[in-house]
Amino acid sequence: MEAQKQTQNLLDQQQRLALQDKKFLEEYKAENDSLKALKMPSQATEFKHLDNQYKDEVNALKEKLENLAGTNQRSKKDRRTRKTKKMVGTMAKIDDSVKRKFQN
Repeated sequence: MEAQKQTQNLLDQQQRLALQDKKFLEEYKAENDSLKALKMPSQATEFKHLDNQYKDEVNALKEKLENLAGTNQRSKKDRRTRKTKKMVGTMAKIDDSVKRKFQN
């Protein structure tokens, strides 16, 4: 009888350990799958990302250059306008002084 009890206990223990092993194996598989999902990107993907980053930088610089060119054109136009106004003002002063000379 005692040997039968011990055998039964050992069988129960073996069954519990087998269930525990199965649970550990399932947890390992789940963790392994999640790690595969986090896997490092391939070199091609990494280079593609860098290409996109450089393209973005180049596009940003082009936009900045276009803005500066537009600002420069506006600045030139403003200078021309100021020169024209200054010349008109100078011509008006000359005209006034000539008129005064002939009036006297």
